[in-house]
Amino acid sequence: MNGKQGQTRPKRKASLSEPQLAKRQASERPSKEDSPDVDLPDRQDKTSNLAADPMLCPGMPGGPDKWEDTIKRVASSVVAIRFSHPRSFDAETAMTGEATGFVVDAKRGKCNATLSIVTLYTTFGNSPAAYNDFNTCYYQASAAATGGSSGSPVIAKDGSAVALQAGGRTDKASTDFFLPLDRPLRALQCIQQGKPVTRGDIQCQFVFQPFDECRRLGLSPKWEAAMRQAFPYETNMLVAETIKAGDVLIKVNDQLITQFIRLDDIMDSSVDQTVNILLQRGGKDVKVDIKVGDLHKITPDRFVTVAGASFHDLSYQQARIYAIPVQGVYVCESAGSFQFDGSNHGCIIQTVDYKDVPDLNTFIKVMKGIPDRARVAITYKHLSNLHTRYTGIINIDRHWSVKMTVAIRNDKSGLWDFSDLGSPLPPSIPQRRSASFIKLDNMPNSKIAELVQSSVHVSCVIPIKLDGFPKDRQSGMGLVIDAEKGLVLISRAIVPYDLCDITVTIADNIFVEGKVVFLHPLQNYAVIQYDSSLVDAPVKSASLSDEYLKQGAKTYFFGYNGNNVYHGSTSVIQVMAGAMPANLEAPRYRAVNFDAIVIDSPLAEVCNSGVLVAPDGAVQALWLTCLSGSCHSERNRELAFGLGTASLLPVIKAIQKGDAPKLRIILTEFSSIPMSKAFIMGVDNGWIDQVTNTSRSRHQLFMVRKCAAERINQPVSLLEGDIILTLNGKICTNISDFDIMYYNDILKARIVRNRKEMELEIQTVSTDNIETDYIVSFCGALFHRPHQAVYFCLKAVTFDLVPWVITMKKNDHYFPTTVWFKDTNEPCGWRRILHEGNMASEGRAIDGVPSMAEDVNMG
Repeated sequence: MNGKQGQTRPKRKASLSEPQLAKRQASERPSKEDSPDVDLPDRQDKTSNLAADPMLCPGMPGGPDKWEDTIKRVASSVVAIRFSHPRSFDAETAMTGEATGFVVDAKRGKCNATLSIVTLYTTFGNSPAAYNDFNTCYYQASAAATGGSSGSPVIAKDGSAVALQAGGRTDKASTDFFLPLDRPLRALQCIQQGKPVTRGDIQCQFVFQPFDECRRLGLSPKWEAAMRQAFPYETNMLVAETIKAGDVLIKVNDQLITQFIRLDDIMDSSVDQTVNILLQRGGKDVKVDIKVGDLHKITPDRFVTVAGASFHDLSYQQARIYAIPVQGVYVCESAGSFQFDGSNHGCIIQTVDYKDVPDLNTFIKVMKGIPDRARVAITYKHLSNLHTRYTGIINIDRHWSVKMTVAIRNDKSGLWDFSDLGSPLPPSIPQRRSASFIKLDNMPNSKIAELVQSSVHVSCVIPIKLDGFPKDRQSGMGLVIDAEKGLVLISRAIVPYDLCDITVTIADNIFVEGKVVFLHPLQNYAVIQYDSSLVDAPVKSASLSDEYLKQGAKTYFFGYNGNNVYHGSTSVIQVMAGAMPANLEAPRYRAVNFDAIVIDSPLAEVCNSGVLVAPDGAVQALWLTCLSGSCHSERNRELAFGLGTASLLPVIKAIQKGDAPKLRIILTEFSSIPMSKAFIMGVDNGWIDQVTNTSRSRHQLFMVRKCAAERINQPVSLLEGDIILTLNGKICTNISDFDIMYYNDILKARIVRNRKEMELEIQTVSTDNIETDYIVSFCGALFHRPHQAVYFCLKAVTFDLVPWVITMKKNDHYFPTTVWFKDTNEPCGWRRILHEGNMASEGRAIDGVPSMAEDVNMG
């Protein structure tokens, strides 16, 4: 991997979000007497003639130009291959894809990848710099191969494969690299004879260097002459690059060596044996005896899944790239409790709960002793920055990801065999704790300063992504509205639904679990609850104002960014009908039909949560973050706005009384229109006069912007473009006038449609079952009934209205079918049933649900 080539690309489409690290090769475990009973060709002194062979180079003078017969002979050996990486391993993330294949052993069903015919113009070279192969060489050719051709055989005129397509340049040059088939041929022959494919290695990396470079490194004239005489066509020698850099390889077991082919043959046949190596170091001969190691022993063949993440021993490939010892616990899938910022894999765990974890066995032992929901400290490093040691506090999840499992590669079946490593320890009984709040200086008055005692930090960890929500953890400030009952107001961008773990932090020192009590269907807020009996701190209930903020009003901003408090005087510059932009790719919850408050303060961009406060300390509005899409793209954006507390009071009072709010909604999104537009659309002057007399500050009406798709037993009476004049006899000039829908089964509306005034009875819809409460995990995908946001999306079909279908192969081994449904008797609020064959069992973890997968088209 350390040659002088430019950057290269693998001939398959891979993830762009992470650097491409090393990939390991699967093989059987070795044993002695592993060489196949055939004579492998020794091409060490003939390789440079390959490029001059007219049979391999049809474009050269004297070479044949027609390959039709060859193509006809090999076409019947081409097959389609569809593959799936169900789990992340080493540097490869979970993904699916497809490619073509080329049969090399029809009887045993062995095949390589797709067919390619090229012209060779350079013989051997080092492994390209971006590749993971090492101690090997490549042909270089101008093939202009496209993505999906990786692994394709390069064939000669007689139909035999002479190399495998491996990759190409990333700078748009039509340069590709092909791997010689000497070692793959040996591996195939070992498999055909039922013998393990042994791989020997001395953990030293060699590269090709020309003779002039070797002379500068100290190659003596004597040995250069001997090499040129023994191998007249050779122009390079092997030079060590990672161990005693600059050593020039002369002999192995008294055999002159200039090519990897012979070196590999000796190493693979000498596992656990000693080889004698002669090197030139600074012009002097150096003889060393080295025991050949087993490459399979330093290549991981198992991984452990616990707390939502996966781990295995550090592979030799990764260690070689970063020049570190082959030891440590490698995080191949950073998720669940072990999700680290900015990286899905590539971390090495140093300690867990202040205990060293040098290898996977020790890591398993330590994790077995940690109970569910425990908060522990970990230290880790990332392979890309081994000089920096990171420390973090994590919550161990053994309730969503219940089981700790180990998967071991089974070379006979081709599968990974899973086994349980024991049940989790129950969580510790929470204890009452005490703490005190910080004191703020230079506040306008003590009432505003006391808001610190009404503010708590809320973090939400989401084990399964539902309803199009893209994130798996969020955090922000919550407002305590009832300290005695432990009720907290929080944005739905922080707590999107109730399949989650909520942690409420009080006074930066007390950690208590929270649960969802209420989710508002339209206005982007939720009410959660914590156990106040566990809190010994002067928490105060915030006082909520029942007056609506108006444009130009003076107010005080009190907000949080992380754990930092920001505050300052400001004013309201706009109060407008709010509707968050929709995400065009993934419909998700968004706030609609509410009054959005905009303030004149840079703190609005700094803080993702907070409140607007009156001089007497009463909270006038919540400052909330809403996750939305862009109007012109699918990017996720976070927008902040103020939501007046006056509209929240009816819901909050019902919850404080112990009642569950029973809201009803109109399945419609409204937008404001000025009188000029309303007049053109058919609103007469009489209604315009009523609007101007009713609302002096807002001369506007509301038009239906979007209607939900019609559902069974839920007819849609409003249409896009309808203008709402009155609801239940009251003229609608503010979006808050529509709040009467929450508490009425039927609304009598007067509207203007197509320039005609008419009356309608609008049936509202109950929100009792509007949230997702039933999920099915099938073949690695999650399914649930369409959530509310989907009904506001356009229906997409082909131009000719032709339906299309896809086929799939069910895989219960890696992706057992699991059903999730709400159950208030469960500690987490959800119950799961696992279906394997004809058997159903409870309590299975979410191990079969990948957090992220790639869809790879291999051509």
